[in-house]
Amino acid sequence: MTKLLIKTVSRLPLQRLARPSAVLAFALAFSYLGGLWLNILHIVEGGHERNEPPLLIHALRDGTVALPLIFIAVWGGVVLGRRLIVRWGAEDSRFLAAAVLAVSVALAASVAQGLTNPAHASLFGAHHGGHEPSLLVHMMRDGLLALFANSILAVGISAALLRTRPWAVPQVDRWLVPRDRKHRLVLNSVVALLFIAPLAIMGQNRAEVAAAGAGAGAPCPSQAPVKSFDVQAIDVDIPLNRFGDHDPQGKMYVLSSQLAAVRAEEQSRHVSIGLKDNDPIEPLIVRANLGDCVEIHFTNNATGGDYGAHIDGLAFNVDSSGDNIGNNDASAVAKGASRTY
Repeated sequence: MTKLLIKTVSRLPLQRLARPSAVLAFALAFSYLGGLWLNILHIVEGGHERNEPPLLIHALRDGTVALPLIFIAVWGGVVLGRRLIVRWGAEDSRFLAAAVLAVSVALAASVAQGLTNPAHASLFGAHHGGHEPSLLVHMMRDGLLALFANSILAVGISAALLRTRPWAVPQVDRWLVPRDRKHRLVLNSVVALLFIAPLAIMGQNRAEVAAAGAGAGAPCPSQAPVKSFDVQAIDVDIPLNRFGDHDPQGKMYVLSSQLAAVRAEEQSRHVSIGLKDNDPIEPLIVRANLGDCVEIHFTNNATGGDYGAHIDGLAFNVDSSGDNIGNNDASAVAKGASRTY
């Protein structure tokens, strides 16, 4: 594959070619360091995404996915920079030529990074904090933000490569010379990084999305003991202390078996000091052992809206999340209705 790619590119007119080593140096810096800069900015503004990895892994993943497009953009930026250098007669001054090249590749890479925004949102479910701008505004904003970091990176790389004249026409005849094992390994690694790694990341992500879309499955093992609880949401006049202070607008979850005791304490307004006497009007606790499957048969007998149940940190059926967030369906129930979680 590597040989075929080299032969195909070498047949292009010289004015369309750039030095692959120089293009790769710029592209790697823009993809990973410029991408890290964008990731940090998105975190600062409250951005998030589905199953978000740690910052460095996040930047490496996004940089790898964006690398092919940025590599192509930088290639075009080098070709454009060379034409401007020739047109403006800047070849006699390496510093001026390097400056023109830096501006050209930084602009090209920043445009490419702005264009990757829709793909990033689609692949990884990325969202940004506050008011979500329109797609076009978002792309332009990310491109301008990337331009700041890319300009600094481009100046540094242009200066580092100054002696090699990175804007010059490449020596295509050297591409076709048989290389030793070390050079072949480097070339194959570069091709893998540019083409295979991004496809692998996108393929893995698509597989995860497909698996998630298939449903949560059965969270309870087939042989797990089942613990069932009958729970109600109720309005309750909550006594607060032994002096008669109370909250007539209170609501609580209660086991159906404890409802009579709750109503009796509600009428008496007699409560103990602390929790040592286990007052029936208290936060609901259900107990189960590790490995048990819990079923909550829930009835909403409270006023004021829909209520439901959700216990963090446990596996649950997909229709029992209790959180009407994102694409989750609401699993709360209206007054007088019931369901099983």
